[in-house]
Order: sequence, then structure tokens, then C-alpha cells
Amino acid sequence: MRRQLLNLTFLLLFCILMSTLIGCSQHDAPSMVLLNKSSLPCWFDICPGSTQKVDAMRKLATTPYVDDTSISDRSINTPGNYLHWMFISEVSDMGRLFFDDQLVSYINIYPRPVNSLSFNDIIEKYGTPKHVWAYSDCADSRWLYLALIYPDNGLYVVSFDADWRREESVSNIEARTVSEVIYYDPALIEDLLMNIEGVNWLGYGFTYNDIASRLQLWENYSENDILRMCY
Repeated sequence: MRRQLLNLTFLLLFCILMSTLIGCSQHDAPSMVLLNKSSLPCWFDICPGSTQKVDAMRKLATTPYVDDTSISDRSINTPGNYLHWMFISEVSDMGRLFFDDQLVSYINIYPRPVNSLSFNDIIEKYGTPKHVWAYSDCADSRWLYLALIYPDNGLYVVSFDADWRREESVSNIEARTVSEVIYYDPALIEDLLMNIEGVNWLGYGFTYNDIASRLQLWENYSENDILRMCY
């Protein structure tokens, strides 16, 4: 009887453990890839500002959920120097790793919408950002670009709404779906805002000071403040 109880207890514990592990692996897989435990601004030990291109390629090939057969050097045939890769389909979409003079400068990760990674997930993992950046313009339709900026940590997170209407609310910013995660060398924040992400708004002739003056502090941002930042 006692042995039967012990066997039953062991079986129950085993089932709970396996259920937890399976549940966690299914839930956390995108987060493991996109929000890893490396100290910012590093991503799986690939560190903007210090990792060489050759080392980055080697580390990419062993990074969880990266399709190592998809890693390609695009600097040969395109303007700009970057590596491109795909994640396995159930985890995320793709990534790009930019480098300058063989040194990593930016790591761009593009989640799949199905992952539903939100600003709140970012905040839970890394704490509150220093700034919020908002911008809106018209192409085929009016769009809204929102970013959380951690300038001292080298983290820049984008939510892009391609079909936004100005009358729509932006009050629940934490629920916004993440469309891009950028890990960057903190020394390159001006280049990031002016040249990398700046292609979205530099048609207005902004200087870096113009952009910096429009950044909204997270600690006191409001919906009206964000709307005022949008043309």
C-alpha cells in the first residue's frame, strides 16, 4: 500500500513537472529568443560595440531557434553591411545584424504577430524605459510609430501600426504589439535616431536636437502628449 502511494505521488509530481515544463516551453520560446538573459545591450552574447562579425556568425549558428542554414552575409550584394537570418517558423520571423568595420553595431529582431509580444512584456523583463517616441505620417494610409527607448542600456523597441487613425486611442500603450526589437551600442543613439530609424521622419528636416526635444519621458507620458508628437 505504501509503495503504491509512493508510486502514485511520484506519478503525480512527474505529471505536474512535465505539464509545467511543456507549458513554459510553449509560452516562453519567443521570449527566450527575443528577450534573453544576456546583459543589455547584448543578445545571446553578441554585443553591439564589441563583438566581431566573424564571432557573431559563429554564435548565431548555435543560438536557440535560429535556422542556421538561413544565415547569410548580405553586405556583398546590398548597400550597408549586415547579416540576415530566419528563425524557425513557430518562434519568430527574421533578424538582421548590422556591422561597421567588422564590428557589430545593431541587432534587429522582427517578431511574428502571432507571438503577440507586447510593450508590457518588454517592461516586465527590462523595467520601464526612459523615453517614449511617437511619430505619425501618411503613406497609403496614416500610420503610427511608437518606440520605447532605453538609451543607457542599448534597447529600442518599436510598435508600428500601418493603418492607424488619429482619432484612435493610444492610452493603453503597454498593450501595443511589438514589431521590432533593436539592441544597439549606446554610443550610437544619435545614429540610430537620425539614420537607422530616422528614415521614417527625416523628410521633415529634423535635427538630432529636434528629435531629442520631442522624446516623451515615460514617467509622465500621456495620451495627449503622444498625439501632440504626431503630425
